[in-house]
Amino acid sequence: MMMKYFDAYLFDYNGVLIDDERLHLRALRRLLVPLEIELTERDYFGRYLGMNDATIIRRILSDHGHCPSERWVARLVELKFRTFVDLAEGRLPVVEAACSLIRTLVDSGSVVGVVSGASRQEVQLGLSELGVDPLVSFIVSAEDAPRSKPDPEGYLQALSRVSERAGGGGPLRCLVFEDAIPGIEAAHRAGMGCVAVASSRPVSELQSTTALAVIRSLDEVTDSLLQDLSEQAPVLTWQDLSRFASTAEEQQAEQHQSGQGWMGGAPSSAAAAAARVRGSRCLVLGSGPRGS
Repeated sequence: MMMKYFDAYLFDYNGVLIDDERLHLRALRRLLVPLEIELTERDYFGRYLGMNDATIIRRILSDHGHCPSERWVARLVELKFRTFVDLAEGRLPVVEAACSLIRTLVDSGSVVGVVSGASRQEVQLGLSELGVDPLVSFIVSAEDAPRSKPDPEGYLQALSRVSERAGGGGPLRCLVFEDAIPGIEAAHRAGMGCVAVASSRPVSELQSTTALAVIRSLDEVTDSLLQDLSEQAPVLTWQDLSRFASTAEEQQAEQHQSGQGWMGGAPSSAAAAAARVRGSRCLVLGSGPRGS
């Protein structure tokens, strides 16, 4: 049996547990046909990957000269989900390795959660398809954390839930699995260690992020890898969580007043706070796979 190296493992959903990014691309393309907007694979994976549907649609429309209202965006998000379900034809392309990995992690005594920009309905559908829905302790979905990654809101909520399950007050060690740069940055801004899964982006690109390690698939998650990562990942206290939450709220308020969003390139104060806790521990493992 695998040892308990982390208190919790937090998984992104799209591209990590379900290999459905190209299905989402097809759904978006079909949605945008009446608007005469062409969405290329390069733009989808390079510009929009890792954001929630509302943010993706809002940015695509803005990039093509539209000023979308929230009502318009909400309607398109609903239509896009229906289109996605139709394209999936009742069968989601699950990541088979995810099922066995989640079972192993839960058997070790750790909590497993999902933090995603997808809707709760979509995540629940995929977890049911994987057969792991009883093993996942909680889901933080787009409804819970409407601010899209790289905003740390979703991971801060997840950390709060893990702390509640641990009785509160004690130190926590959590590990995130993400496939997209916004998600990796969100974990970093929440002060958490992250493993980048190269299912959607090249290994070489992910190695330039703050991820502790880069793997090509969840099959590469081993006892020895988790042991190595447990020695590098930050240990968070409740004081850390409170500080991250307050700095994130302050930053969000500042950006709201200035008309800026979390998609700006400059590091936020929440990111700086997370970096102070992580320090020099935020390194890519030298044993990680190379190439693209």
